[in-house]
Amino acid sequence: MDYRKFVPQASDKTWKNNYYKTAKELKTVKVPPVLNQAETLMNKKKKACNGTDLMMQALEPWEHGSRARQISRRVLNAFLEWAVLNGKLSAVYAPPPLSAIPNILNKKKIGYALSDLQILSLIKDEADDKWKYVYQLLATYGLRPAELEYLVVKDDGQGEEVWSMYEKSMGGKKGENRTKRTLPVSFNWC
Repeated sequence: MDYRKFVPQASDKTWKNNYYKTAKELKTVKVPPVLNQAETLMNKKKKACNGTDLMMQALEPWEHGSRARQISRRVLNAFLEWAVLNGKLSAVYAPPPLSAIPNILNKKKIGYALSDLQILSLIKDEADDKWKYVYQLLATYGLRPAELEYLVVKDDGQGEEVWSMYEKSMGGKKGENRTKRTLPVSFNWC
């Protein structure tokens, strides 16, 4: 597919999962990637009459609000822009504004934090002193459970302190603009 070289940021795995699979690779999947869906629709006798229809039909396999649908929607939109601009498809297949394609988002699940009294009760009812200490760390300093693995005891001459040496990636594309930060959680050892 000619379009592949215009998407260099997508790894081969991402390309196969979200963009396009070969005929051989399609035999093992339930739902083909979105560009395979569009290709199938364009090869039908009664094909979509414009970009909006093509997008609506190609996105049908994915549930509204799902991450897979969001990715497929973005991928197909970029492909249609490329195909029309490069004369691979007629201008009638130009993608519509993304606002024209309905995308019903799933409602977020509402979670509630524990109240102070619930946290204190949890700590008080715990029999194991180590777990009591863990609960105190989580509640007092907002540590995530994963960060507990990175705790170290340091002695700076003024007494022992517990520090979190957890490093969190700040994001970016394939390592670009990635910075690491240490979350210095410092407190007196009890």
